[in-house]
Amino acid sequence: MNIKFISICLLSTFVLFSCGTNTKTTDKSESKNDYTIDFYKSGSNLKELVSKIKSEGETPVLYFTASWCGPCREFKKTIDSKEMQTAFKDAKLIIIDTDIDKQRDKISYLYSIGGIPTFIKVDENAEPLKTMVGGDWREPTPARVAASMRLFIK
Repeated sequence: MNIKFISICLLSTFVLFSCGTNTKTTDKSESKNDYTIDFYKSGSNLKELVSKIKSEGETPVLYFTASWCGPCREFKKTIDSKEMQTAFKDAKLIIIDTDIDKQRDKISYLYSIGGIPTFIKVDENAEPLKTMVGGDWREPTPARVAASMRLFIK
């Protein structure tokens, strides 16, 4: 009985520590491009971030997304494509996850977000200039999505 208890304790300890020791992790949600900014990881307030982007001569675009949103997931698949890199060559996509936003700044409320995904092109004061709601990408190929984004960013 004592040996059985010790064996279970050792096995539990091994499982516990082996699950947490993998130092090489890959997060597929992390984008490998230079035009996207995760707002909640940036550590900035929105107006400062937008102002900085504008001062660098780029166009800030707010992107309201959610984990449960089908079109958002389709859009995310295209983010690292060459076509999207080209579409956003003079712009920055500020990603605002509404799942997180519900618990934090309520930026979604300030911009009256009623549908997801929503893209908002903003001026240097983070005031809306142009809005696109939804994502009717029947064939969400990078080329089609990038073409829509290029027209929106203009």
